[in-house]
Amino acid sequence: MRIVIQRILSGSIKVEEKTIAQTQKSLAVFVGIEKDDEEKDLKLIAKKIDGLRVFEDDAGKMSLSLEPELPLLLIPQFTLLGSLNKGFRPDFTKAEAPSTAKAMYEQLLDVLKNEYKRKIETGWFAADMKVSLEIDGPVTLIFDTRGVL
Repeated sequence: MRIVIQRILSGSIKVEEKTIAQTQKSLAVFVGIEKDDEEKDLKLIAKKIDGLRVFEDDAGKMSLSLEPELPLLLIPQFTLLGSLNKGFRPDFTKAEAPSTAKAMYEQLLDVLKNEYKRKIETGWFAADMKVSLEIDGPVTLIFDTRGVL
């Protein structure tokens, strides 16, 4: 499982010109589900997202986590698993099949909501989304469970 996290001042997601999600001063988390990802992958991802300390304290150091009352902006994005190692067309063979990936994404949402008590604003799985972000910093981090578990 691979995620790209961006610290944002604001963010929104539109589908068919309708705003389906929005938040202020938060984290935008793009989520890619890889073949052979398991529950332990999504549990680790949820723990990382919840505990990530990328907000500045009074001394200007990134030592604070997202405040619990602020919703995360979670965005499913299979293209995170695209490989550019050969040629110029992305190879998506590492991405999980849509039905399995959707179930795992929904399970990740449940873990964040129920175990970590996080509020979530989310995109729609397999939809053509228009994502608008005002990135803060910029702070952008990538985490992949491959090689960690």
